[in-house]
Amino acid sequence: MNGHLRRLSLTLFLAICALASSLVFAPVYASAADSELATEIARLTDAVNRLADLQKEKATDNRQDDKLRRLNLAIAYLDYRSKRIESLEREVSSNRTTTERLELFLQQIDHRGTRLEEEARNNPQMSKQETAQELKSLGDQKKMISARLESLDGKLIQLENEIIELKSQLAPTERYIQTNLDF
Repeated sequence: MNGHLRRLSLTLFLAICALASSLVFAPVYASAADSELATEIARLTDAVNRLADLQKEKATDNRQDDKLRRLNLAIAYLDYRSKRIESLEREVSSNRTTTERLELFLQQIDHRGTRLEEEARNNPQMSKQETAQELKSLGDQKKMISARLESLDGKLIQLENEIIELKSQLAPTERYIQTNLDF
């Protein structure tokens, strides 16, 4: 469309130049022809001016379209990152819930071990070998749960740091959108 306007304005410019040159070289006594030529030149000048105005409007529209495209991209980026942050926050919440359950289970294992030792002291008929084996099993469970808790703690720290980083990356995009949206 822009190339078409340029060709049309060039054609009109050439027509105006041709008419103007015919005025310069036309005899002075042809006043009726001169008034017709002057009218045509005025019309052509108006047409060229309208074309120039249309080109300016088209350039303004193109700038507006570019601005809207950039805003749409920024909003899509913001939406994508926000969903990623929400996903990470759900994962953090899930890991915290798992950590709380494992800590509760660890307390139950400690309580069970203490109770088992107390029963073994109070009841001499209990097999010391079975008691020792069960206490060893509880100790192994406790070590596995403790290792899992440490792993979850590391994962939570990593996820929270990633969330903070993603949120800091969103701040400039949010500012861009707020300053460029017309409310």
